[in-house]
Amino acid sequence: MGTLTRSDDKMADFSSSGPTAVDFEAKPDLVAPGVGIHTTDLYGLYADETGTSVAAPHVAGALALLLQAFPGMSADRQAA
Repeated sequence: MGTLTRSDDKMADFSSSGPTAVDFEAKPDLVAPGVGIHTTDLYGLYADETGTSVAAPHVAGALALLLQAFPGMSADRQAA
């Protein structure tokens, strides 16, 4: 489960958190900036967007840096 964060590094009000109902495992597993992300739209104009679509590039970039430092890392270890 992923959670979006705001510019003050706090979880977004609409993001879920807490223990799971099944095994009471602590959540979230992953957080990424995803509220009010300054970006461009299809027309080249600027917009402040919110959601997993603008959070995903932050996660992908972090994983790319991790794999650059540890190129042989298994997928299981990447998820840990």
